[in-house]
Amino acid sequence: MLKGKCYELAYKLVQKLPEALLVHGKVMGRGQLAGVRFGHAWVELDGIAIDPAYDLIMPVKEYYALGKVRDETKYNTRDIIKNSLKFKHYGPWNEKEIR
Repeated sequence: MLKGKCYELAYKLVQKLPEALLVHGKVMGRGQLAGVRFGHAWVELDGIAIDPAYDLIMPVKEYYALGKVRDETKYNTRDIIKNSLKFKHYGPWNEKEIR
C-alpha cells in the first residue's frame, strides 16, 4: 500500500480509463488498521473495483464486502474535472467523505 496516496492514484488511473468511475468512500481497515474506518479512493469499471493503492482488482461486490464500504460517492469524468478544479486536490471532495 502507498499510504496516503489513494486519492491521487485513483484519480490518475481514472484519467487513463475515461469510461470508469472514480469512487471516494469509507472502508474498514485490516491488519495494522483493523477496526479503523477511513476515507479511501478507488476506481470502478464494468463491475470491477480497481484499487491502485492496495494493488487490488476484484468484483465490486467482493470489494465492498471486504472493505465494509460505506458512504461512497461515485464521480464520472465531468464531476472529476469540476471537483478537481474547484478544490485543487485529488479528494475527498464532500463532507460525507471527510467525516
